[in-house]
Amino acid sequence: MRAAELKHLVTIEQKNQTGTGDRGQPVYTWTAFASNVPARITPLTGRKLEIARQLVPTATHEVQTRWVSGVTAHMRINFGGRILNVGNVNNKDELNFTLTYTCTEEQ
Repeated sequence: MRAAELKHLVTIEQKNQTGTGDRGQPVYTWTAFASNVPARITPLTGRKLEIARQLVPTATHEVQTRWVSGVTAHMRINFGGRILNVGNVNNKDELNFTLTYTCTEEQ
C-alpha cells in the first residue's frame, strides 16, 4: 500500500464501561484507541459489496490502514464525525502490514 493512497485521517475508538445506570445496566462511552491514523475509505459497490456482505450483512464501506496492533471487530472508526462500525478486521496474509476493515456506516 502506497502512502499516497491513505488520504484520510481517522480515529479508531473502543467502547469502555464507565459505570452502571439507575437499574444496574452497564454504561459505555467511546474513547480513542488510535488517533490520526492514515486510511483509505472506499464505499462498497457492485461485486465488492456482494462479497463484503457475505462477511457483514449490512456492510457499506471498506477501510484500509497500515498495521495497528490490538484492533478488533468490536471497535468503530470516527471519520470527521461519520461513524463506521467495524464488522470484520482482516490482517492481509497475516503479515501485520495492512488491515482491511469491513464497516457499516451509522445513520
